Amino acid sequence: MQPSQRSTSSGIRSRRCRASRTLIWATCPIGWAWASDYGTADDADEFRALLAYSPLHNLKPGTHYPATLITTGDHDDRVVPAHSFKFAAELQAAQVRLFNESNGTAQARPILLRVDTGAGHGSGMPANKLIEASTDTLSFLSSTLHLEP
Repeated sequence: MQPSQRSTSSGIRSRRCRASRTLIWATCPIGWAWASDYGTADDADEFRALLAYSPLHNLKPGTHYPATLITTGDHDDRVVPAHSFKFAAELQAAQVRLFNESNGTAQARPILLRVDTGAGHGSGMPANKLIEASTDTLSFLSSTLHLEP
């Protein structure tokens, strides 16, 4: 399920290394391997199918998207980090700001991007990086869901 397809189904999302720019993924370093499974934008029918479920291309400005944490590794050669950078920026731009009457400010549910430095797609990460990533993800979930310790 893509967050742009069921944006109101829950109040929170966490994404790790997801290809969100489906129209260009076949041109990415390992994208050629996905072409037989997902198709490419070079074929008209496949282009329409890719466009239909592309998270990036289905964002709707002015939508109440859930709080979202997007994580990636800066050396990911399977899902190029640019997918995450672009998706985070476009999701932030599309997000509706809700007016807070108590302090007179406009606030949006957070759309955050976490980049693991010196990390790839996720498998083979050293224990300290796994602990840091898990801590950040659990902290985001706890804070967003207003959980008490």
